[in-house]
Amino acid sequence: MKALAEGDFPSWNPGKLIHYGRSELKQSDHRPVIAIIDAEIREIDQQRRRTVFEQVIRDLGPPDSTIVVHVMESSVDDEGPTIYDESVMSALIAELSKMGEVTLVRYVEDTMWVTYRDGEAALNAAAKRSTQVCGLELVFELKSSDWQHLVDSEIELCTTNTIPLCANPTEQAQLLQVSPEVPQRPKQPPTRPPARPPMPMSPRNSPRHIPHVGVISIVPKPAKPPMPPSP
Repeated sequence: MKALAEGDFPSWNPGKLIHYGRSELKQSDHRPVIAIIDAEIREIDQQRRRTVFEQVIRDLGPPDSTIVVHVMESSVDDEGPTIYDESVMSALIAELSKMGEVTLVRYVEDTMWVTYRDGEAALNAAAKRSTQVCGLELVFELKSSDWQHLVDSEIELCTTNTIPLCANPTEQAQLLQVSPEVPQRPKQPPTRPPARPPMPMSPRNSPRHIPHVGVISIVPKPAKPPMPPSP
């Protein structure tokens, strides 16, 4: 890309960095930066640029890619078919599919909304204006008649709204002189409160009482003498 640009424009240069700094805002962990670059540019023809935008918009068509189909009152017959009949819808979709791929069909009150895959097909269908299906005169119109104005409004939201920082090099030099970079104080580590002292240890449990184990001697009692026999 650079080689192509240098070949097409011999005087092309990538620019020279004049100033680079940042703003010390504390609302976020990111700091916004600012830079002043001296570079040669070619002036853009705003009118021609606008003409190209308008041509592209006209070719793409409405972003919603939708047309509205309704029946002309002169062709309404109380005993004839209506727009809600399945035969009318099938014949109509077959006719509209000649302009592009239909992705969605839905009824809204007494009208039928037909959505195409792209806006160009919707433009082609709206340009047809009307057709006759099953004895009904059906009229086509875009759902968003002012779609170009809506697209223009969206483009305006995305276009750049910046202005030159300096009108001439003299003001640029003055800006650099009156706005020197101020050295920042180093960040101090945050002070932490003293650690909480540990909880005192509970005293040891007293030893359990263990009964004394000894030797018990058992002395047998003497036997009684036998009783004398009776006379």
